[in-house]
Amino acid sequence: TGLGKTTGYALLNDTVQRTIPPLDSTAAYSAGGMYSTTGDLYRWSRAINQRQLLSEKSWESSYILPSKKVKYGLGWLSSIDAGQRYIIQNGNIKGFGTFYLQGMDNDLVIILLCNQNSETDLTDLEPILLNVWKIAMGKPYVQHATSPEIKVSDTILQTYTGVFTGHNKEIIVTLKDSRLQVQAPKGHLPLSNLYAESETRFFLRTIDIVFEFVKDISGNLAKIIVLQDGQSFEFNKTK
Repeated sequence: TGLGKTTGYALLNDTVQRTIPPLDSTAAYSAGGMYSTTGDLYRWSRAINQRQLLSEKSWESSYILPSKKVKYGLGWLSSIDAGQRYIIQNGNIKGFGTFYLQGMDNDLVIILLCNQNSETDLTDLEPILLNVWKIAMGKPYVQHATSPEIKVSDTILQTYTGVFTGHNKEIIVTLKDSRLQVQAPKGHLPLSNLYAESETRFFLRTIDIVFEFVKDISGNLAKIIVLQDGQSFEFNKTK
């Protein structure tokens, strides 16, 4: 923009987006009252690494967990992966999303700033963040954006359409022009195309989510298993 700030966008589906009108950041307080850059945030990471600005006790309190059941310190989410400690924090406002991760043992710093609405799964930065972390740690990761697609007949695809319910959300699967499409209005997933990696497993190209269609012993479609970020969620067919 003319003020030197980035324009924000909202993703309406996996191909269409709209511009977000300029927001008065002062009305958002800590959720948007500060402008920054990757360079400034990296300077902030140096202050964390070198324990500047605050006392050592204050720094420890900001990310040391009060108990094993609580993963949030005074300002940071804190966790351990493959023996490596890290702190993490994110934020979003209409048209923008951020993620910050800093390794406490290896001093790896990952800073992601996005000018698309992070309130939808299609623009959620966390899968990107976790993949970058895995790459840096030399761990395997999956990226479906470039995976090849196989052909599945319309007859089979038609059997996968319907409404699936679970986890207080609905997944709606439809068929259009020989292509399965999925949306989850309450799950922040706009209408998106599905791509087949097998006759029963489909993926999105915009975010690393896999949908597996499961039949019952009678051969009727019973549910969808959604695989995302190393977790699985079941949605039973209701319509």
